[in-house]
Amino acid sequence: MTKPLSAAERAFVAGAIDGAIDLNDLSDETRAAMKAGGLSVTTLGKIADTDTRIDTFEEVRNLYSTLEKFPSSQRAQLEQALLAEFRRHEVPPLEEKDALTLSPTDAARFGERHLDVPAVNQFSLDADPKVANKMCYQAALAQLERFFSDGGKKVPSLSGKDGRIQVATSEVASGRVTVETTAAGLARAYIDACLDAGRPVLVGVSASSVASAQVNEGITEHFVTMCGKGVDEQGRAYYEFRDPGNLGDLGRFYVDPGTGKLFKPGKTAADGVRYARDMQYEVSQVRRYRDMP
Repeated sequence: MTKPLSAAERAFVAGAIDGAIDLNDLSDETRAAMKAGGLSVTTLGKIADTDTRIDTFEEVRNLYSTLEKFPSSQRAQLEQALLAEFRRHEVPPLEEKDALTLSPTDAARFGERHLDVPAVNQFSLDADPKVANKMCYQAALAQLERFFSDGGKKVPSLSGKDGRIQVATSEVASGRVTVETTAAGLARAYIDACLDAGRPVLVGVSASSVASAQVNEGITEHFVTMCGKGVDEQGRAYYEFRDPGNLGDLGRFYVDPGTGKLFKPGKTAADGVRYARDMQYEVSQVRRYRDMP
């Protein structure tokens, strides 16, 4: 079980969790502070692992543990410098108020589509909760496959990992992602085409409480099944999905007008979030159908 955060550690994590430290892009001020405080880039590299970034929740906690070993006078200066470095690579939070709002003309053009995708609870797939906790991909895929088979249709095959549309290029400790805007546009266009053709879409997301470099491409930690789109009463475009981590219940992604990325507002690891319904999601990749490249 993960050790609870102390008040001091929580304050440090809160200041760092929306950003990252990139060892290949340290400011001159940070380098000077590290030299004065006796903290080497090599030490940071051991925390960052092979991707040369301190950008996961556990890495932020490991950094805090490392700083605790320094005398208080040095530690305070190092914390200040490193938190400033996290802020240099900050990915701001997104809320419903930040979502793309459409004009009546654009809303009509965007349209509405809802597919009757069956719900699959990933925790029903294995008696061992630890095993089931890692079966989101299988459950999201099962939702997609059952949609076709229940309708008496042949289940189309999906491309492998190499055929995905990779939207996110990096992730910070909170799970928020930086996206390649062209890829984000391609992903939305592909999702629209699939939904308009009556096909649900398997998508990967970055999830706020489980940021880790150990799964998939190092950004995606969860999978859901996109099953609809529409415009809400406030004029915001949304995409509907079934979440196997939340009993297969429905959720909504909104569109960030600045980057084009799809996001579900929610809490981060620093908030102590435990359940999928409360988690922040941001779409990181889209899996293509083989017959719809």
